[in-house]
Amino acid sequence: MQKVLTELNSDDIGEDAKRGAEEIGVVWSKPEPPPESKNPFDKTSMEYWYFELEEIVPMST
Repeated sequence: MQKVLTELNSDDIGEDAKRGAEEIGVVWSKPEPPPESKNPFDKTSMEYWYFELEEIVPMST
């Protein structure tokens, strides 16, 4: 059972399975890396999150 679960959770599939998936319309692509952050603060600080919120919704002055 563990072998089957490991196989199902792996990223590696056989060529037959890959061809079969492509035949029904699956298109393989690699995920794009996230964009580089402009935030100069440490992610664990409040300033980081204030900066992120300001990027989403600029405060009016």
